[in-house]
Amino acid sequence: MLHVTACYDGGVRSAIDRLVELTPEWDHHLLFGGGARREAPSEDLASVERLRPSSVSRVADVRAAVRRVGADVVHAHSSLAGIYARLGVVPGTPVLYQPHGFAFEDHRRSPLGRGAIRAVESVLAPLAAAVVTVSDHERRLATRLGTTRAVRTVHNVPSVRIRAGRPGRVAGEPPLVVTLGRVCPQKDPAFFAGVADAVRDLAPAVRFAWIGDGDADLRERLEASGVTVLGWRSGRDLEAALDAADVYLHPAAYEGFPIAVLDAAARALPVVVRDIPPFDGTGLATVRTPAEAARSIVGLLTDAAAADRVHRATQRVLDVMNTDTARAAAVRLYAEVTASPQLVPVEPPVLAGDA
Repeated sequence: MLHVTACYDGGVRSAIDRLVELTPEWDHHLLFGGGARREAPSEDLASVERLRPSSVSRVADVRAAVRRVGADVVHAHSSLAGIYARLGVVPGTPVLYQPHGFAFEDHRRSPLGRGAIRAVESVLAPLAAAVVTVSDHERRLATRLGTTRAVRTVHNVPSVRIRAGRPGRVAGEPPLVVTLGRVCPQKDPAFFAGVADAVRDLAPAVRFAWIGDGDADLRERLEASGVTVLGWRSGRDLEAALDAADVYLHPAAYEGFPIAVLDAAARALPVVVRDIPPFDGTGLATVRTPAEAARSIVGLLTDAAAADRVHRATQRVLDVMNTDTARAAAVRLYAEVTASPQLVPVEPPVLAGDA
């Protein structure tokens, strides 16, 4: 299995690492373009190679890597890698394309820009054996491309251990609101900074922190609003950073379904998310504006019963998106595409709470 990604960072990195852990039956190789995190790639990877800088070179790099490692399947992660892999595919080697959130979902782009991205996705769709989605919303988007051969859903799972019960607040510590992910336009740091500004007017003692790193200008925007950018955390360090928080806020403008939300749920935090389609039907607490988010957060910090209700709703997401269901789906997908590169375009069933 050759995994290809333009940026081995954030949720994409977590998703690849978890797929590697969940399917040890396969040898997993990584071809990646970069990333801000300094820690080494997963030790479970059979080999690790870097893509060259130019797009043309990267198409050739994919083709060379397929031959070098003898890949049975190429699993491309996110839109740019999807382009490189589908254009660089070696005949007879199936490509699985996992968008990790379709870029044409970004409503901050112009209609012309979104239309162009959708057109590229439609043109390239037949070159993949299947589109791999992580939510019912993303599955519907993939199906509507019209030219997709097959769609399969493999839900994301937490990258941290599941904690039983909500921790009590440390006496004397001011409340802390966190988010997790790459500091990039998709995650909308300006929205998070706007929430921090709005909360400061209602409850000046509340602190805000961003777990992750990325774009320097966007980081400055966060810091200008008093948000502490903690840098990347993983493993026990990530668990500790989440455990120090009182509320998790996910500000992203568009998503497939973020592992960061599942990590917060796994560490028993009440979760508030932006009102975007992947969260429809999940029961998660949603907000549309920074002002609405600020009111919701202050309410959770001051009303224990409300925080408990949101926490219980958050936990129900893990009933569907967990290690057991994800391993079963991933093993089934990899076995299916290995046995027959031409997958039957059967859509997976809609799971309860995912409609």
